[in-house]
Amino acid sequence: MKPRLLIIHNRLVVGGPALDIIPLAWHLRDEFEVHILYGRREPDETEPVYMLEKYHGLTLVNLGCLQRAPHPVRDARAFLAISRYIRNFRPDIVHTHGAKVGIFGRIAARRAGVPLVIHTFHGHFFHSYFNSFLSRFLVSVEKRLANITDYIIAISSTQKADLERILGIGDPGKIKLIPLGVDYIDPSMKEHYRQAFKRTYRVTDDTICIGFVGRLVPIKNPDFFIEAVAQLLQRYSNRHLRFVIAGDGVEKQRMMERLREKHISFSSSAHDEAPVVFTGWVQNIQNVLEGMDIVVLTSYNEGTPMSLIEAQLCGIPVVAVDVGGVRDTMIAGETGLLVPRHDVQLFCDAVGRLIEQASLRKEMGAKAAAFAGASFSKEKEIGSFRELYRRAMRKRVDGGNNFN
Repeated sequence: MKPRLLIIHNRLVVGGPALDIIPLAWHLRDEFEVHILYGRREPDETEPVYMLEKYHGLTLVNLGCLQRAPHPVRDARAFLAISRYIRNFRPDIVHTHGAKVGIFGRIAARRAGVPLVIHTFHGHFFHSYFNSFLSRFLVSVEKRLANITDYIIAISSTQKADLERILGIGDPGKIKLIPLGVDYIDPSMKEHYRQAFKRTYRVTDDTICIGFVGRLVPIKNPDFFIEAVAQLLQRYSNRHLRFVIAGDGVEKQRMMERLREKHISFSSSAHDEAPVVFTGWVQNIQNVLEGMDIVVLTSYNEGTPMSLIEAQLCGIPVVAVDVGGVRDTMIAGETGLLVPRHDVQLFCDAVGRLIEQASLRKEMGAKAAAFAGASFSKEKEIGSFRELYRRAMRKRVDGGNNFN
């Protein structure tokens, strides 16, 4: 009989950890009976239909009472629902992904006597996400939860060092580094997607497309991005620049207002030639990425930004502000340019170097594809989790069951 693995995640949506969890669970099905428990998406989010069709056959269970926003009654119902599912499924492993389910799932799993409890930190939410009081509260909660967690997974070396420092865990072996892996980028489709993008968005051969990919939320620092757009359009008024915003979220309308204030035209229509285009959520991100020449990241904080990994896998150089685990996802000066702080002039200078030098874009793009392919292999990630699960369960053989 296969050991049972229950993966619990806040919600399955385009963008973020779901892009890692779905293929990971699919590849583990041959060795484990895998169930994924997840919550309700936000109104501005969309289901990852493309991923679910590509990695079909997963057992997915939606808990409508589990939502991102805190709500005492719904949260109590969500905790009870998670507890009930754990009791009924009787998993050998509970692996949580996300802050809220990391709290509910680990407590419920320990109360139910689950042999192995694991938690992955995808984001780096100890600062910039919440106010200082809530951030301190979450740190205190995570310190307590670390005591009832068998293994804590960090997805970058910077994040691992921060977790060891912040959580103060005495056992250094409890925090494991397992980088993200990506296997849904198809190199053979590169030229097909690029030409389709150029047709769809009316991109000419002399156009330089600069991409901003991800959720449009405050932590991504969209104001900084808009300021950079304004300065770059002014600085390179003799060049044909196109800024492509691939994603959606609560900040979208505000970003549009900021563009209006700066008299920068924009569009949500694919066939409009405005300098800024909002694509909304994109199911297959490679459709858009292959049309980019540069991908940028302006966030206040990041764990391991998937957008930078995906861009580099597509052979696109990146420009990013040095926050959180960003530096672990690129080779500064080789696969892209790392800006030391949120300084718009420095940021525009970095992007400008790539705008001006086609040869540098090509050189960095080639190195980016090679680096990302070697560093963020899905096969390597799957192997690491298989080995962790196997080793941990061998230590916790219960009642004569052997899961070797």
